Amino acid sequence: GLAHSQSSMAYSCFALKDMDRAIDEMKIAVKYFEEYAVSGELDRRRCLINWLQEKGRFEESFVYIEENLKHVIYEDQAFDACLEYNKYAFGLAQVHKEEKAIEYYKIAREKFKELKDVERVADADFSIGRCYNRSNNPLDAEIYLSRALQVYEAANLFDDIARTRAQLGRSALLQNRFEEALGH
Repeated sequence: GLAHSQSSMAYSCFALKDMDRAIDEMKIAVKYFEEYAVSGELDRRRCLINWLQEKGRFEESFVYIEENLKHVIYEDQAFDACLEYNKYAFGLAQVHKEEKAIEYYKIAREKFKELKDVERVADADFSIGRCYNRSNNPLDAEIYLSRALQVYEAANLFDDIARTRAQLGRSALLQNRFEEALGH
C-alpha cells in the first residue's frame, strides 16, 4: 500500500504540473517499491526516468536506467531491455556523449533486430546516423541513415522520411557536397 500511495502522490504532483515535486515523490515511491518488493517497480522507475529526461536531468536518469537494465536482463525481458538501452543512448546523446550513445544504440538495434522489429531497427539506425553526424563522421552517418530511409519509405512514414532526409543532407554538407545536400 505504501509504495502505491507514494506513487499516487507523485502522479498527482505531475498532474498539477509540479514536476520537481513529482520527481521527488516518485524517487521515494521507487525506494518503497524496491524495499518491499512490490510489483510495478520497473514501471515507476521508467516513469521517473522519463520525467528526469523531460527536465533535462539526463545524468541523474542514468542511475535509474542502469537499475532497470539489471532487472530486465536478469528476467530475460528482451523487448524491455531494448527500450532501456535506447533510453540510455538517447540521454547520452543529449549530454553530447555521442560515442557512448552509438554503442548503446547499436546494442538496442541488434536486440530489436533479433525481435524482428523492423521499424525500431530503423529508428535505431536513424539515431546512430544522427550521432555520427554530430561527431563529424558523415560517411558512417550515411550508411545508417540510408538504411533507416529505406524502411521509412517502404512504410510511408512521412515525418520519419523528412527528418532522415534532413540528416542525409547534413551528412552531404559535412562532406562539402553542397548540391547533393540541397537535394535532400
